[in-house]
Amino acid sequence: MKTRNLITTAIVAVTTFGLLLFLGWRALQDEYGVSIASVRWLPPEALNIKYIRFPMTHTMAEFEIEQAAFEAWGRSKKMPMRRLLSNESRSIPRCLFLLERKGLIPVVPEPGKESVEEWSPRYGHRYRKSLGKGDLHYVERWDNGGGYALGYDVEEGKGYYWFGHH
Repeated sequence: MKTRNLITTAIVAVTTFGLLLFLGWRALQDEYGVSIASVRWLPPEALNIKYIRFPMTHTMAEFEIEQAAFEAWGRSKKMPMRRLLSNESRSIPRCLFLLERKGLIPVVPEPGKESVEEWSPRYGHRYRKSLGKGDLHYVERWDNGGGYALGYDVEEGKGYYWFGHH
């Protein structure tokens, strides 16, 4: 009887440890792509997708898409975008600098000893996409810091997606 309990306890312990090890490993795995044709979590009409996903924290993507298709997808997901007015501006995080760090796209050189005022206009767009008059935007913030942000640059014909799991 003692041996049987010991074996059962060992099996449960090994299984639990293995499951925790797998979940920890999976949480640290990131997923990314450049010039991808499609991903299941973006509209099927999205083209030339650049993205990075960290399963336990956030997802960022940018892609080419027709405005009508992106707006329809946003509405279908209960995330209707609205057009920004002339006195409004918004921004959305981009994945470019993370893809640069992974060596998947060419690196834009970091500034040397320039001040933030000199650096930001030239390189800041690598980190955040600025949206202005006429562009589309949606944001949903959660109390825990997570949420969604969608953006569409009308002039470029590009969509932007951010999701935070927090």
